[in-house]
Amino acid sequence: MYRNISDISKNIIKFNNFINIAYAFDNNYYYITHVSMKSIMLNQNKNTYIIFHILISDDIYNEQKSVIDDICKEHINCRINYYKLKDEFKEFSTSGFIKRTTAIYYRLLLQNLLLNETKTLYFDCDTLIYKDLTELYNYNISDKYYVGQYEGKPLKRYGNNLTDFINSGAILINLENLRKNNIFQKMLDFLRKNNQTLLFLDQDAINVVCNGKNGIFPSNYISSGVCSLSEMKEINKVKSNLIINEQKEPYIFHFKIYLKPWLGIATGENKLICFDFFPRFYEYARKTKYYFNILENFACFQK
Repeated sequence: MYRNISDISKNIIKFNNFINIAYAFDNNYYYITHVSMKSIMLNQNKNTYIIFHILISDDIYNEQKSVIDDICKEHINCRINYYKLKDEFKEFSTSGFIKRTTAIYYRLLLQNLLLNETKTLYFDCDTLIYKDLTELYNYNISDKYYVGQYEGKPLKRYGNNLTDFINSGAILINLENLRKNNIFQKMLDFLRKNNQTLLFLDQDAINVVCNGKNGIFPSNYISSGVCSLSEMKEINKVKSNLIINEQKEPYIFHFKIYLKPWLGIATGENKLICFDFFPRFYEYARKTKYYFNILENFACFQK
């Protein structure tokens, strides 16, 4: 593992509000990450300086990294720190409810990587941020480990004493508390013990290991990527207890589960329903110089 920290802008002294934001992804999601980061920068006030912490897999090449670098070339009130990971979570299965890569576990390492920080926001790549994040970043987490969107009732497989689960795709993390209580090692122990039976992978670890010490954001902070309740029930019958949470003016819009505007949804006729009627994503994709790259690289647009 190595860490390559970009130079700090000489203009940093002009800002009085600093926010840490982390992302983790592999070689498949760098364009989508760029869109999410773009939405952040377009909606911050002039006094906010964003420090991005990018956890990337070993297969990220210079071209892909340059897509991310462009954010802070276009906006002066940010910088990017890179953390390149190799085989840290290779031992763990990625075949949960949805099969994913080991990058899903990277967020668990933040407490060990951001040693000079007391807290950070973490966003999945499939998020959009609609407001300045100062209020959300300053949300009280003094006695918490993680704070996130309410996800639903706990999984009974892990016992009867669990509190409600949070979604791990948009969370505020108390790094100081995690380090103080050696939570990373406890998560590794949990993953090794339950590796073959996990449904939601890192999210299970965050909720079970930190049971009773996580918090829930107000319901208007985060909205899920759902068109309508009827569509959601049809698409996602597997998870019938999914919390449908659509707010008109959220801080964060999260395209959860299968609902990815850039992928579409497979139908019984092996066709894709494209999400161009999901204007939330395209409104920001069009504001980047990679809009046509997104159209060319994702299944929703391939003929």
